[in-house]
Amino acid sequence: MRALILFVTVIAGAVLAGAMLAYPSWLAASIFTEARFEKVITRSSAISALIASLIYLRATGGWSLDGIGLATRSRAWRGPLLTGMATGATLIFGMEVLLLSLGVHEPEAGSDFGFAALAAQAGLALMAGILIGFIEEILFRGALYGAAERAMGATAATLLTSAVYAAAHYLKYPAPPPGEAIGWLTWIKLYPTALNWFYYRSVYDAMAALFLLGVLLCVLRRHFGHIYTGMGLHAGIATALLMVKYATDHVRGAPWSFLVSRYDNYQGWLAAAVLLTAIVALTVIDRHRGAATTQS
Repeated sequence: MRALILFVTVIAGAVLAGAMLAYPSWLAASIFTEARFEKVITRSSAISALIASLIYLRATGGWSLDGIGLATRSRAWRGPLLTGMATGATLIFGMEVLLLSLGVHEPEAGSDFGFAALAAQAGLALMAGILIGFIEEILFRGALYGAAERAMGATAATLLTSAVYAAAHYLKYPAPPPGEAIGWLTWIKLYPTALNWFYYRSVYDAMAALFLLGVLLCVLRRHFGHIYTGMGLHAGIATALLMVKYATDHVRGAPWSFLVSRYDNYQGWLAAAVLLTAIVALTVIDRHRGAATTQS
């Protein structure tokens, strides 16, 4: 129970610290650019979460590259990273082929499919995907999972960090009302609205898919002993998903539309089923490997 209370305290403290630091961060950013407060509070929350997770990791005695899941020999990280990226992209493009064949998606009429446009979009998607995979894996499957596993064990750490990972995607702060002065307490006024998505059933299937993605990434860390494969998988998924969103559109009223979420028309029950299958497969492999090791 103490370990669970500490975990909840770390998460709540990170959210609170990120919100409270949003105003000075916004003031500093406004010196250089026209910063949007809702974007600043999201980024300050992410930075606070990373710092809190690293402090949590240190408190549990796991302060090391191995504790974060980054320890490996020389250049041995390249293979897992590239393999993960290829696997993630293959999963997304494979699901998209199925969605196109079922009439759930169709080519986006407003997109430019010329070589130059596609190359530019692919470059932007790749940069964004790598950044997303790097930051989120170090935060969630690196520091946060590493600390929680030491404190509560692998199963509890997997379930809790995956739940936080899924929920974090739907804590969405709105823009302050036009003309309202931004100050230290602005986040308090915006916070109730930031929780609105948790009350909409239309996001539950997408949230379930994100939760299962978090579980899969935790299982990958346990399976390989590092986060490089998961980092690559995450980057590949994010990159391919950005490309798919650029190139396709949702067909309203399609018979198989229940396979995708009404939230973004991409995540949903199909993605959840694929991820669950991967989790079960990896778990079975690990158990067989463990049994073989025990017998030998």
